[in-house]
Amino acid sequence: LMRAYREITVSGFAVFDDRQCVELKLTSHTGTVSFLYIDTETYLSGGTKMNVETPIGMVETKTYLRNYRDLGGFITPTEISIESSVQRQLIRIDKVTFDEIPPSEYAPPPAAP
Repeated sequence: LMRAYREITVSGFAVFDDRQCVELKLTSHTGTVSFLYIDTETYLSGGTKMNVETPIGMVETKTYLRNYRDLGGFITPTEISIESSVQRQLIRIDKVTFDEIPPSEYAPPPAAP
C-alpha cells in the first residue's frame, strides 16, 4: 500500500456503508486523492471513495466491500458494489476454486513459420 501512494494519513472516524470506520486519506504519486474506509469492528476494508474522470466530467464513485467469507484461507469480500451518480455495478462471488493450473497454460503460443 505504501508503494502505491505518496502519502497515507488518518482523517478520523466516519460512517461508511452504515458502519463505523477509520477514514484514511490516500494521496497517489500524481496527487490524486482517494479515501479508504476500515471497519473499526472487523478491521476489514469497508470500501473506498474517489473522484473519477468520465466523459461527463468528475464523478464521485464509492466502492462497497461486503459479505466477507473465508475462501481457501483468504478473507475476501464476496459482494462488491460500485456506485456513482451515473451508474451502479454489483459483483457477487458465489464460488472460488484453487485448482492447479498446468505450466503449459502459461507457455507462449508456438512461433509462426
